[in-house]
Amino acid sequence: MNLYEKIRNTECEIPEAFDLTSLQADDLIHNAEPQDRYDLVYMAFKFGYMQRKRAEQTCRTNEATAGEAEKLREYITDMTSQVRSEKRLRTIYAVAHRAFINDRLEVLNERQD
Repeated sequence: MNLYEKIRNTECEIPEAFDLTSLQADDLIHNAEPQDRYDLVYMAFKFGYMQRKRAEQTCRTNEATAGEAEKLREYITDMTSQVRSEKRLRTIYAVAHRAFINDRLEVLNERQD
């Protein structure tokens, strides 16, 4: 059995993060060098690799953000346990939340630059 048949006969679910849409496949086909099947195969393989790297980065970012949010919650809980006024407590939560969101937006903007 050749490699093509092995791949074709393998039943597996491709996670959405790695999937190749029909629009992307059409784009690859139409922009590949004419009559160069190797270029097309390589570009499709490279696309899958890029999808994997992007999914890994997203996963790491989400894990880091969740960890930061948990640390912030713990810190706010410690700080607010000393506050007696309900109104002051709500103000502290609102300010902390806005600061956290603004900080995360700045980090994302820096990564895009």
